[in-house]
Amino acid sequence: MIGHAVPIKREVPDEMHHATVLADKAVALGGTAVAKPAAFRELPDLQATLEDDLDLERQAIKHYTERIQQAEAGGQIGLRVQLESLLAEETDHAEAIARLLGK
Repeated sequence: MIGHAVPIKREVPDEMHHATVLADKAVALGGTAVAKPAAFRELPDLQATLEDDLDLERQAIKHYTERIQQAEAGGQIGLRVQLESLLAEETDHAEAIARLLGK
């Protein structure tokens, strides 16, 4: 399984892109972009790390889905489309991790 974990490194640029898109949009809408990194969790092995990552991806999917509904309700069609693109990437990430875990 360790050899299969290498593709996860390819997600880092995607996640940075997500953060940049969201920060830029927050500023464009008159807000302030604030990043609060989650505390590092040291897990016992690769299996646990992948399980944790899958849970985080699923949380991101839930949050993007909620933000898409809010953007739609607020008439922010461009934002909705951007969020849908980010949601598609998160879904791909979750599916890739689930495959690594044999799910």
